[in-house]
Amino acid sequence: EMTAVMAGGVSFLQSPILIFVRLAEGVLLRDLIEASIPVRFIYVLLGPFHDEKDYQDIGLSISNLMASKAFRQAAYTVQSKSQLLFAANEVLPPPSYTRDIDLIDATQIMKKRESILIKNAQCEQAAAAAAAAAAAAGDGNDGDKKPPERNPLIRVGIPFYGVYRDIKDRYMKYPSDIID
Repeated sequence: EMTAVMAGGVSFLQSPILIFVRLAEGVLLRDLIEASIPVRFIYVLLGPFHDEKDYQDIGLSISNLMASKAFRQAAYTVQSKSQLLFAANEVLPPPSYTRDIDLIDATQIMKKRESILIKNAQCEQAAAAAAAAAAAAGDGNDGDKKPPERNPLIRVGIPFYGVYRDIKDRYMKYPSDIID
């Protein structure tokens, strides 16, 4: 027997709805499932689109839970929601983190990210000001200058531009590579 798990988001709900049905006997649901295996459990989870939860991942978790023989046996006999939750807690392993490790708070991470963004913006402004000052201080004779050295780590945004630049820069060295 198998479990039919359906999860998704809809626009007309304000909060998630969960339905877990245990049928008295396995039933072939040919319109729902292509396999000719009787369905004994039906799990339906619907939630609002605007919610940040991923309902497909929750459905996948329920499928993994139903794959456990111990939970499946408990699901055959439970009579209430609390018994079903107790059976899930018995099957699932305990959390693997320890209390003595200091976990970073999300607000600290956001503050750090904002400080990095501000620092990067200040560096870009300083570089732009230095480039403008260098251009203003130029003597007008640009014929002697070499083009600025290219930084290969800067993202350009053109597909395969890095490969193109590598080939262009190394083209003169290809014959010696082949001869060697």
